[in-house]
Amino acid sequence: STPLYSSAASDVYKRQGPVATSVVIAGTDLGSATSVKFGDISATPITDNTATSLTVPVPTGATGTESVTVTTAGGTSSGSNFAVTS
Repeated sequence: STPLYSSAASDVYKRQGPVATSVVIAGTDLGSATSVKFGDISATPITDNTATSLTVPVPTGATGTESVTVTTAGGTSSGSNFAVTS
């Protein structure tokens, strides 16, 4: 998979996929992740989260190209684009 890049979350594996696709995000301090969003839509559940990676599904309602952000105790990452396909 090709990673997407953002600040707290340095890699988002897969740049595109349909709703419900599992997306792995790698970075630092991800064990304290409280939220992952595709645009304004929360991706839940956050699973397999460790200090360096987590997994979320593309949420229902996400369409087109969405900015993926991760919120941790240290703040919210800058967004990385993800294309939601049908």
